Formats: sequence, C-alpha cells, structure tokens
Amino acid sequence: MNTLHVNGIITALSPLHTGGEQALSTHRPLRSMDFVMPDGTTENLPYISGNGIRGPIRRNILDDFYNLLGYTVKTPRLHYLKSGGSLESVSASDSGHINLEMKRELRKIPLLSLLGYSFGNQMGQGKLQVHMMLPICSELNHLLPVQSQYPIGNFLTNVFQTRKAEKDISETIESNLREKEAAQQMKYSSRCFAPGAKLCHKFVLNDASDVELSCFARMLELWRKNPIVGGKSAVGYGQIDFNYPDFNITSDLYLRYIACYKDEMIRILEKLDVNPIKPTNNKNKQPKNNTGLDSIVPETVEQDE
Repeated sequence: MNTLHVNGIITALSPLHTGGEQALSTHRPLRSMDFVMPDGTTENLPYISGNGIRGPIRRNILDDFYNLLGYTVKTPRLHYLKSGGSLESVSASDSGHINLEMKRELRKIPLLSLLGYSFGNQMGQGKLQVHMMLPICSELNHLLPVQSQYPIGNFLTNVFQTRKAEKDISETIESNLREKEAAQQMKYSSRCFAPGAKLCHKFVLNDASDVELSCFARMLELWRKNPIVGGKSAVGYGQIDFNYPDFNITSDLYLRYIACYKDEMIRILEKLDVNPIKPTNNKNKQPKNNTGLDSIVPETVEQDE
C-alpha cells in the first residue's frame, strides 16, 4: 500500500477556539487532553480535533462537486453527505447483504473514496486521515518534528466579550414587564490560541490514486479561499494560514476527470438521490430500496463537525 504523509504548519491569524468540557459558567475553556512527558508525568494541553478541518473541506468539496456537474440535490440523502451521510433503517432481509456493484460505483466518485460515506445501512471508509492539530510548544518537543523554546502559555489568551440586552423595546413588550428593568449585560470569556500561534498538522492518504490525490489538491485549493478552523468564525475567530510545503500536486487531473465522466457522475447521483423506502413489519412482503444501497454491511462510522 502506498501511503502519503502531508505535513504542514497552521498559523493562527485571529483567536482560535474549539470548545472543551465546561460547567455552567461564563468562561469557555479550550478542548484539551493529557500528554505523557518524557519523564513519565502528564501535562494537560490544548489541541484542535482533526474534525475542525475535515468538516469544512468536506462541505467545500461537495458543494464544488455539485456545481461542477450542475446538479441540484433533491433529497436529504445527498445533503447529509456534507456531514458524512446518515444511516437508515432497512428490512431484515436486506440487513447484512453486501452490494459490491454499488460499492464499486461509489468509488468512482473521488471525493467519496477519500472522505468516506454513509447510505442506508452501508458505510464506506475513506482513504484520507485528518490528524489533530498540536501546538508547537516546548512541552511537545518530544512528539513534534518542529521544536520550540517557549511553553504553551505563551500561545494562549483569554478573549473577553459582552452581550447586552436591547435598550429599545416595543411598547407591547414594555407593557408586559413586571417591573422596570435595567439594561442587562453579560460578560464572558473564551480561552483561545492567540494570533500568531503555530500548530503542527498532518494529512495521511492511504493507497490514493492519481485522481484522488488531485481531488485532495482541490480540497486544499477550496479551503484556502476561506481558511477557517474552529468556532465563532462569524465574529472573526478561526482565521488561519496554512502551508504544506511538500505537497505540490494540482487539481488539474481531478477537474479533467469530472469533465470527462460528468454524465456517469450524474447517473450515480440520481441513483442515490431518492427517498429510502421504510421497512415494513409484514414478514411475508418486505419492500426493498431499488438503489441497492440498503444491502451493504457497515464498515467504519465517520462523522464530521
């Protein structure tokens, strides 16, 4: 099996926040976990899940795929692919059956082959692994290829914000107030990676074809148009720059593939883009989904943020 490791550095251009475990409080911590240090002790350090990247690139490449084909999604089935797809109930007679023909057809769509999919009771494992983003700090020098002389505290910050109740309210609402209320204001804070912080990241592609590698290049191109990681992007958080210096493949081959096999891709999508037939309790007569999607055994569950 040919395995390609794509290593890179992500730089925060604005505060980066991914929520961690929190009690009912006005402070939002970063997601964190324990790391074992060289002396055997543990250190709780923040990180960003690979889903923080996998989710955006999946949504970007799917929207781009539908646009390239000029295809309009008709049912939730294809829409749910933006988060990995969804499982559906099937009849007992269909459970546990493998439809190899349908699996081969789905593999013709490079982005599904890379990212995986879920239809009916079928799930396909993707060839693309998206690793965690780990902060480049002195505590993790023994785990990362890039070294730092500064501790993690240098790269974290607390960002404070406020929410304030509307001062001007309608007469109807004002008349229903129990008593005259002062304007309400809440102050809250989020623990974030500070702008300028750098994180080490890696993609791994397992046994990917030339077309699939070119499809991955298209994912990076689309992500670069709006490079976001983590939450609260609507108010300026999550802006990043990224660099994967050893990956120099372009999306040209993938775009030519889509143009060449456009009709075939549309035929496959139309076969998938139907509402599933719900199983019946009638043991003598159990309807089957004519797409063949409800007869494939699960392999790997994949969900994206």
